[in-house]
Amino acid sequence: MTESGTVYSIILAFLFAVAAGLVGSFALMKRMILAADVISHVALPVLGLAFLWHFNPLLGGGATLFIGTLLIWELQKNDSFSTEVSIGVVFAGSVAIGAALTPK
Repeated sequence: MTESGTVYSIILAFLFAVAAGLVGSFALMKRMILAADVISHVALPVLGLAFLWHFNPLLGGGATLFIGTLLIWELQKNDSFSTEVSIGVVFAGSVAIGAALTPK
């Protein structure tokens, strides 16, 4: 890994930690601990694409975390989905897409 790749990896890991920490704090207060785990895994599809297409994962990872958070929020607002269901759907979908896109 080049020096710039190392710097991007550290910055991306820091952003993941901040996003998971913020959501995790609110999840702990609302007794929804699964949400912090979901947010940390939402970036997997973009990381898979970054390895596959050789592009910078920093911007895509941050955007994906934001979009994942909004998706959970929008699904949660829908009356037919409970909070646990919306979190579980986003978690399972992002892990599955990330696993399918990550090269071996």
